[in-house]
Amino acid sequence: MSEKYCLVYTTGDSKENLESIAEKLLEKKLVACANIYPEISSIYKWENQIEKSNEIAMVLKTKIENYSELEKEITKLHSYDCPAILQIPISKLNKSYASWLEESLS
Repeated sequence: MSEKYCLVYTTGDSKENLESIAEKLLEKKLVACANIYPEISSIYKWENQIEKSNEIAMVLKTKIENYSELEKEITKLHSYDCPAILQIPISKLNKSYASWLEESLS
């Protein structure tokens, strides 16, 4: 049963932008839950330069079948030109939580 669910990870430059994205995804029933983590430090290469910045991370709980539409929505609403949108499969999941996920996404 768990192989039909996944986490989607993204980062952003503001809590407000990620909260706005999460609310729209929840309204469309593309996700059941969004966890937004306060400031994280990111170090990455962008346009041939090593960059350091503070970001906010968000983990979304959804069905694998929702990923394509979810990716389109995040891309459309995100403040970044090139947001990270990563699908992470769930290999194990307790029954009661799976039931809640299913109900929330229906």
